[in-house]
Amino acid sequence: MPQYNPIGMFAHFIFGILAAGAMTMIRRNADLHARLTHALAFDIVAAASLFAMLLVMVLWRDTAQALQDQTNQPFLFPFVSMLCMSALVGLALSQRVGRWLDNPFFLYTAKISFGIYIWHYLIIEVLRPTVVQSAVYGGISSGVKWLLFACGVTLASYLAGDLSYRFIEQPAMRWRSSRLAANARKRSAQDEPPRSVT
Repeated sequence: MPQYNPIGMFAHFIFGILAAGAMTMIRRNADLHARLTHALAFDIVAAASLFAMLLVMVLWRDTAQALQDQTNQPFLFPFVSMLCMSALVGLALSQRVGRWLDNPFFLYTAKISFGIYIWHYLIIEVLRPTVVQSAVYGGISSGVKWLLFACGVTLASYLAGDLSYRFIEQPAMRWRSSRLAANARKRSAQDEPPRSVT
């Protein structure tokens, strides 16, 4: 399978679906949920998963190593996807770790994350030929230069994400909400029985 194949990448998304299913099943079983919560099992799973993901990123920085798996897919599939799944389940059901990560900065990041995702690579590609030509995976040997480039891209991506949210996403969501409300009022008016004239 070719690397970064769009169809193959759906295999990564399956783990998000499995995470949602696991959370739903655990919440439906009140006794199991209570016992695992009391034992801080979800906090332990969340912390261990996040630590393991950080460890994987440090140990497998090289692209060639990161692609050496059975399916020739990126991100050490399925191991990183499984760690993301367990982190999602653990964080959503945890007592402490999830609260620590639900801080204002992370909540703001989550709000504008789609814009960051959409714009960050374009920003990298615009800056690469003009600012840092060596800005390819593992290409910047200077730690200071890498840090400055990474901070610049991050700040520009946050700015682009914020502007995208304010001027594209938010107006689109408001328009959609108004359309849904108008359609609901129209259906409600059509369903009302005609008033009798006396």
